[in-house]
Amino acid sequence: MAHKPVIVVNGRFLAQRFSGAQMYAYHLLDNARRLPLWKELYWILAVPEQAKIPQQWHFAFDEIRMKGSMSRNPWDHLILPSLVPQNALLVNLSSMPSLRVENQLFCLHDVLPFIMPDAFNPLSRPWYRWLYKRSVKKFPFIVVSDYLKRMAMHLLGKNPINVIYPAGEHIEQVDETPIYNPLPDKYVLVIGGNVAYRPIQPVIDALKILRNIGIDIHLVYSQSSNKLLFSIQRNHEDYPWIHRIDLPSSGSVKFVMKRSIAVVVPSIDEAFGIPVLEASLSGVPVIVSQAPGLSESGTPCLRFPVDNPEILAQHILTLMKDKHFRHAYVNKCKQHAKQFSWKASAQKLLETISLTIK
Repeated sequence: MAHKPVIVVNGRFLAQRFSGAQMYAYHLLDNARRLPLWKELYWILAVPEQAKIPQQWHFAFDEIRMKGSMSRNPWDHLILPSLVPQNALLVNLSSMPSLRVENQLFCLHDVLPFIMPDAFNPLSRPWYRWLYKRSVKKFPFIVVSDYLKRMAMHLLGKNPINVIYPAGEHIEQVDETPIYNPLPDKYVLVIGGNVAYRPIQPVIDALKILRNIGIDIHLVYSQSSNKLLFSIQRNHEDYPWIHRIDLPSSGSVKFVMKRSIAVVVPSIDEAFGIPVLEASLSGVPVIVSQAPGLSESGTPCLRFPVDNPEILAQHILTLMKDKHFRHAYVNKCKQHAKQFSWKASAQKLLETISLTIK
């Protein structure tokens, strides 16, 4: 430990249900541990006591420090500082910094508190606005897209030290996990469709158009996993063809994704969009909104304005009726998604950490 720089990883995400941010942290670290540069550093994994640590990480990390039972922000600020040795670098890949630790590198995953404050729970909104500003001013940080880099400078007045993209190829390594809910024969899938920044209403309106011309198509969407943070939108239109289901794992996401006509991402704002890559690599057509952040993950994707359900309906109809177009479109999106690699991103992360500690 004395002969190597000490890196402490905030592993709090291992005590939570995975979201995009947690998935980003997990796959970056899981790929980073396999690279030669990993061994040049002394690694400590700091986690709450209820964390489920992957077996292979027990051998990859030099130390694992466990303390406290809280799994959300209070743990970061009250417990985590006591697990960080003096002069170590704390790395936060799935959450904002712990303000009581001076030496940190963190990942900024979005700027939603400034772009769309109504997406947040009213109690958490002012806290996150204050925390974002203070954190960006005080610590070096990375971001997940070029769009977010521009927005960080525009809204917070500081550039990140690096852009490290997510990837989506992990979906090919996950076995499909059947869900208990029966699925309809024909449906589109919306992931996270009950949070304000991914509104489900444009998809409902598009499917109404299709159903009015005799196409029996259903809508499936998953429930948000973070009701303490985000403002949850409830759909007031009770139709038997709208199904809200729980997708607790990557395997269940893949199972539902593979059986859908298309995955629709109706975001008002999106920093990057990992589900776009996941679906593309699984051979499922993706239709995305015109949110600027989706221009990177969804470069070749069919796009629609969230206030124009007619365009979305036409895209879905084309994918249902034109098999040749669907096949060519799926291949084009898959080739684009293959440009993003967790291994390449992990290498960039380790290089960024090395530069930060020098």
